[in-house]
Amino acid sequence: MITVIKRWFWVLVWSLTAIYASLILINSVLFPGVRREQSLPINMVLLIGLSGLLFVLLLFNYQLMVKYSKYRIFFYSVTLLLLFALQIGSSISMQGALGADDFDVRLQIANFLAGSDQWSSYFAFGPNAGVVILFSKLLKYVFGNLQETSLIFNLLNYLFIDVAFFSGWKSLKLLGKHEEADLYYTLGLLFSPLWMTALIVYTDVPALGFGMLGILLYFYSQKVKTVTMTYVALMGAILMMVLSVYMKENMLILVIAVFLYEWLGRNAFNWRRGGVLLLAPLAFAGGIRMINHYEQVPESGYPTSYWVAIGYNTATDGTVAKGKIQT
Repeated sequence: MITVIKRWFWVLVWSLTAIYASLILINSVLFPGVRREQSLPINMVLLIGLSGLLFVLLLFNYQLMVKYSKYRIFFYSVTLLLLFALQIGSSISMQGALGADDFDVRLQIANFLAGSDQWSSYFAFGPNAGVVILFSKLLKYVFGNLQETSLIFNLLNYLFIDVAFFSGWKSLKLLGKHEEADLYYTLGLLFSPLWMTALIVYTDVPALGFGMLGILLYFYSQKVKTVTMTYVALMGAILMMVLSVYMKENMLILVIAVFLYEWLGRNAFNWRRGGVLLLAPLAFAGGIRMINHYEQVPESGYPTSYWVAIGYNTATDGTVAKGKIQT
């Protein structure tokens, strides 16, 4: 019975993967730059041709990395040097905030570091309280009181991004997928114009960093030889995933996915590991809740109904205002 469930589980997983990957590919090639009912003026034939050329170059580079170890070392060395140089340069040159949410979060952390203990009204419904508390305590512990925080915020953001990126790469290495790890790294570089500019101090970046580090520690727990290190790594993985959920609640799906993989993705289900994966998240979450002194204001809760209504309003494109229509 379990064998049948496992087989159909993976059929479902790979089927959904194929469907969503196809939809993303079709959307990115045929409908580039579509945002709020507007498309960037890019010639479709030219775009498809360039996409094909990019695919060929990617495949060619991948084959070179597989065939020639010296080229692989050269490729990693040069791209890593450029990557870190761009990150440091961007951290220094980018000052201020990239949006209203980013502004409120940066300002709140800066106020805490300056000695204030007052929350601004923006946090009455607690959308980013987790990241504020984490960054404030971490920076306070390492640097003490800070006056200039933009550079530190930017570097810390890049740290979480790099942890996420290289945790995925190392996870593939632990699984013995060395060639796939090279391909993952190359694809990550191609998408770097998107994540290299993610200097918004918000919940997404630390949530991703903690989540991917949790995945890495989970796979590491399967590779270590001693029972003690197995459970140390497993508990570390769970702690990272719980912190990820603390940053962004929809990351709870990661904890569920790891448990499903432990149950259906491995040859034999280990009841001890399964029990740890079930109970430890509750213990860690309870501990974080006990030391977290931030409290939401009930009467200032999420305007969920309002946001959903905006999304269903056909007179707008899901935003608060469009033209002369104010929602």
